Amino acid sequence: MAQFDEQIGAEQKDNGPATVEENTLESRSTERDPVLASVGEDPTPEAPAEPARAGGKIYSVLHVVGQRDGVDSEDTYEQVIDLSKNALPNLGYRILETRVSAHINPFKDPGTVWRLHRMFPEQDIVHAHGLHAAALSILATTGLPARVRPKIVVTVPRQRTGAVNDRDMTAGMLISSRATAVLGATASVVERFRSVPITERALLPVADAVTSLSPTRSRSEVHESLGVSDGTWLLASTAALTENNGLKTLLAAAREFSNRRPEFNVVLALAGDGSFKPALKDEVHEHDAPVLVVDESDAVDVLSAADVVLATDKLSVLDADQIMQLTRPIVSIGRLGRHRFGSAAAQVAEGDVDGVIDAVGALLANPQRRGVAAIEARSRVLGSAPSHDVVGQLVRVYREAVDGGRSRRAAKRKLARQSTGGNW
Repeated sequence: MAQFDEQIGAEQKDNGPATVEENTLESRSTERDPVLASVGEDPTPEAPAEPARAGGKIYSVLHVVGQRDGVDSEDTYEQVIDLSKNALPNLGYRILETRVSAHINPFKDPGTVWRLHRMFPEQDIVHAHGLHAAALSILATTGLPARVRPKIVVTVPRQRTGAVNDRDMTAGMLISSRATAVLGATASVVERFRSVPITERALLPVADAVTSLSPTRSRSEVHESLGVSDGTWLLASTAALTENNGLKTLLAAAREFSNRRPEFNVVLALAGDGSFKPALKDEVHEHDAPVLVVDESDAVDVLSAADVVLATDKLSVLDADQIMQLTRPIVSIGRLGRHRFGSAAAQVAEGDVDGVIDAVGALLANPQRRGVAAIEARSRVLGSAPSHDVVGQLVRVYREAVDGGRSRRAAKRKLARQSTGGNW
């Protein structure tokens, strides 16, 4: 940022502060800027034909795309941008697009930040697709006067599999503090960015998923291969097979289940991986526990064939979003479940063995409840929308963003006052 600030200061010293006339199409130059050309990229995307005016005002929207931004969301981004290019010019919008490299740390890429900084005064809205593009876009607003600073709309993809790195965490904090609107690809993303004035689930032409998971064997084939007899309920988990309280709670619940709920004959299949796996196999065999340790390559088949899936804070093989793809009812053990699964899973604390047994038993006793929970889980991570709904959401969110999200801010403050039972 120091390098970026020095570059801005030098430009303002040489040429004086940049001035922009009223933010209309006529005031926007399409000339190639020699300063931007020195960065090595053309900052001025090819402009489409002049759109029909909406009440005499034309809004300029710049899509900023960070290619290969963590998950395989690029195709989804492309389809959203294509829809906006085809539909929005007729509704009073000028749609432009620029691309940024996702192979460079956005916090060490002053050249791209500077290029975007010079483009932004001519935009009403910047729609950044992905964490990388969002970080660059927000940094690029530094030093812009409020009257020429565009509103930042961010489409945030599903969380990366595995640990979140410092760069993603910093990008997330920037989005939370400086974006006007967030469209989250999954329900958990929306919950993460609730502090942003406009926050809602993104309507996407295709679901944002790393890969579409589906079993290769039928439920009966899986049961037969595991030796699960008729009348036995199959529970399954991809809990990490390491030293952790979630796994201890899970195993204790499996051992105690028949004593607490004798009407249900259950077996637990562990399809996770970890250093405890060999020892766990020996222990299960020695104590004749109702537990099966299966190969992690069978995880999708086994979880898809389960009556109830149990998730712990420490997962392996499949992450929370992938588990929810499988359309199974879920019981979550640990403190992270509420964020990961929301209302789609029963929530139980680590160490609460009776709570796990009660939650699983309630699902086994109620097939309608299992079906509703399974569908709700899938809908949190997968779902697509017709093209006209995608376009409708963009128009509505862009209009609210131009307004600064003031109506949403007021509604959130009112809800907060109501939830605390008083005024503040």
